[in-house]
Amino acid sequence: MSEGVVLPNGQMPNPGTLLPKQPPPLPSSTTPTLVPPPTAMSAAPTTTNTTTTMNTTTTAGVTAAATTATTAAVATTVQIGPTPSLSDTKRKNLEHYIERDLLFVSAFEQQKRAQVELVNEKQRDPKRLLQQGAGATPAATAAAGLELFGPGYRGLGNGTTGNAFHIVYPAHRRRPRRSKEFAFTKAMMDDQAQKDDVLVPIRLEVEVDGLVLRDTFTWNLHETLVTPEHFAEVLCEDMQLPPQQFGPHVSKAIREQIQDYHLPAIGSVDQEPESLETLSPDDPRPGQELRILIKIDITVANTSLVDQFEWDIACPNNDPEHFAEVLAAELGLGGEFRTAIAHSIREQVQTHTKCLNLIGYNYDGSSVHDEDLRSSFLPKILSILREEDAVEQFTPILEKLSEPEIDKLERDRERDK
Repeated sequence: MSEGVVLPNGQMPNPGTLLPKQPPPLPSSTTPTLVPPPTAMSAAPTTTNTTTTMNTTTTAGVTAAATTATTAAVATTVQIGPTPSLSDTKRKNLEHYIERDLLFVSAFEQQKRAQVELVNEKQRDPKRLLQQGAGATPAATAAAGLELFGPGYRGLGNGTTGNAFHIVYPAHRRRPRRSKEFAFTKAMMDDQAQKDDVLVPIRLEVEVDGLVLRDTFTWNLHETLVTPEHFAEVLCEDMQLPPQQFGPHVSKAIREQIQDYHLPAIGSVDQEPESLETLSPDDPRPGQELRILIKIDITVANTSLVDQFEWDIACPNNDPEHFAEVLAAELGLGGEFRTAIAHSIREQVQTHTKCLNLIGYNYDGSSVHDEDLRSSFLPKILSILREEDAVEQFTPILEKLSEPEIDKLERDRERDK
């Protein structure tokens, strides 16, 4: 802004005030005479020369706009004066606020210095501990570790650790077993690995002095390293049951079910199962179907699974464990359901296999002569599509049970037994 500019009201403008651009000079040589800005009651601006009335009116309007803008800018200027007088209460509150702010700044700076010091100390401690542990005794190393890591370094169930890496074996547990440990040589385990695994479904239900032990698992028919007596002793210790009362009953139940197990006599032991591609359509063996209906009713915690499906006991490729793994994965169930499903399948297959062996069935594709036993098998499949009214019966059902429902279910199962 150039010097010497005077506003129409006679005042000097502020340094930061922007004035609108002045209109270009009139083309006529006659210069109009400007009059003061009109008030609210005044008429339109006039000039002494009537030939330049239009130009004079425009110039007067621009001047009026500049005057209004400058007046507004001057009016918005904030005047900073002395601090107004405060009452005693407000003055005390202000002093209190200032004191609290100073205390906060001091505490914050102190905490910041403490954090920096702690970080530096933690960076120095591992180096110092490694230097001390290079030639120090185990007691000195443990003391240095306790100082570094705090009371949790003592163990709290993990035992006394240290800088040395070591493997903790079952024999090193803090609470040693009262039963005999499982200890086998590599030669013994290699010999056991050469034998085929034939899984026998075992179901335990032992009641002694009001205590009931219920469990299901599978036992290898060709097991030679672990005896039922040793297994019963370890099981009783794990379940915190008196081994003198429960041990003999558990081992007896295992041996009885192993002796009562019947293998399906499908071909010889050394015969390899033939693939479907090598079988001709005229071979009578493709018609050999021993399909049974497997029914599953399992409850784990408060989750109940009810399902049924068909199973061919004459097919050597059917694997209960693999089927249970796939079914549990599809339904989003845990490992307890997997083992329970596989065990239930093996139990029901074993029941039908035992009946077939008792009547002397040869598993050669011929029909079963016993009418009662033959009715327990499903008819031959004529269509790959199931009947529409039977689809719902072969659909798995998952339910969340309440405590009264679980008790009622247990009573119903006891009554059925």
